[in-house]
Amino acid sequence: FVSYITRSPASTSIQNESATSNMHVVAHHTRARSQLITPILPRKNFTTTIITSARSISTTQSPTLASSTTSTKQICNILVARGGDNGAGFATLIYAYPINFMLYALHHNYTYLWLDFTPKFNDLYYDPVYGPNVFEYYFESIQPDWTVCDRKHSNFTKLTKGQINPGIHKKERSSIHLWYYHFKQWKIAFEPRQYLRDWYYEQRSTGNRIVRTYFHLKPEIVAQRDAIWS
Repeated sequence: FVSYITRSPASTSIQNESATSNMHVVAHHTRARSQLITPILPRKNFTTTIITSARSISTTQSPTLASSTTSTKQICNILVARGGDNGAGFATLIYAYPINFMLYALHHNYTYLWLDFTPKFNDLYYDPVYGPNVFEYYFESIQPDWTVCDRKHSNFTKLTKGQINPGIHKKERSSIHLWYYHFKQWKIAFEPRQYLRDWYYEQRSTGNRIVRTYFHLKPEIVAQRDAIWS
């Protein structure tokens, strides 16, 4: 499973593509990195290795949010995702679900997305040595900018397990998919053995755009890349 990942300095943002919305979702990051990632799949309590190479793309912070130096913090609308379903494999948990959480946040005009993963939702790749958030084993955190948002008074929407699957995973029209498992839910006739080239291209293109903007490997993972490929 390969995804192209790019990175620009500072925080990044992406504009909601809905023609009826001016809202933005911003994923706040603390460091800049860019790379192509090919993960070697880990299992529970097993150390993971990621092999990568790099390139970059420029993005800008949303103009709808106040500067981090503003003295008065904002009441932000924050979407909180605690993980994927308990049977999600590596690519689904680390890529597909975060991509779809971001698409959902954009589509529903949330100010920020917070990927606050916990083994209570999925523990297949959880290792207590590295902490509860499996996504952050590999990538910099995706969370609100607390210098902008009022953490005490902001509005938090925490996705339930049912909202995650089958909700976002199978029913949500803005989600991308790794296979045709949602077709039955949408009452779309299909032949499982058929390869739908145009459909796959659309899924991968959308996922690629989100990954390039928001997924940024941690420095220690980049160091592994450099050690392997130097």
